[in-house]
Amino acid sequence: MYHPSTGASVSPVISPLPPSASPLVSDMAITWPRPPTEAEAITTYLSPPMSGQATSLLAAAMDDAAAAIRANALWLGTLGYLIVIEQMGHWLQRKTPRPRAEGGATDSFTAFAAEFGAPSLTAGDRRLLYGVRCALAHQFGLTQPKLEFAYTRGDKSSVFPDPTSRPVIVCLDAIWNYVIDLDNNVRTEHANGNVMLLKNKSAGELLRMSFEVR
Repeated sequence: MYHPSTGASVSPVISPLPPSASPLVSDMAITWPRPPTEAEAITTYLSPPMSGQATSLLAAAMDDAAAAIRANALWLGTLGYLIVIEQMGHWLQRKTPRPRAEGGATDSFTAFAAEFGAPSLTAGDRRLLYGVRCALAHQFGLTQPKLEFAYTRGDKSSVFPDPTSRPVIVCLDAIWNYVIDLDNNVRTEHANGNVMLLKNKSAGELLRMSFEVR
């Protein structure tokens, strides 16, 4: 595996679970010749899926969201993509001299979207986007307390064509593109040395808690 910060090659061995273990357990056997650095752990977390091996929950979420959309399960796929923002927001942030601690689900989602998402979404838009996530996750619907959404398709350039409309119109295609671009941006910024863990997270914890066997 290529280390983007130093150019050095590192070789973690990511082992599948033994046959007797539950495939839903996330604590995989990830063996390194030495304790991994923060950058190496993030590189491993951002790695693509590996069949039969321990796979990052990030890669699993992106892969499953895309598969759901291909199968025309549009709400499931949209929810999967929105979970990606929240998941990464619980672990990663843009490198800064004053790192933030992990917050609640809303703060993790909106802060991460602000750091790595397209700047076309305002702070209000990011809160609305989290509202879409909650509506889909909690009720598999498009309603939140005092807020209702209606979805449209086709326009990939604007998540909320008119955020003041009631119900709020949300474009599913634009959400998918937004998250895919955000994910690509995180990878680019990490390769440039601009991504770090939250201040209350460790490299070992990321590797223990963020993998499963696919």
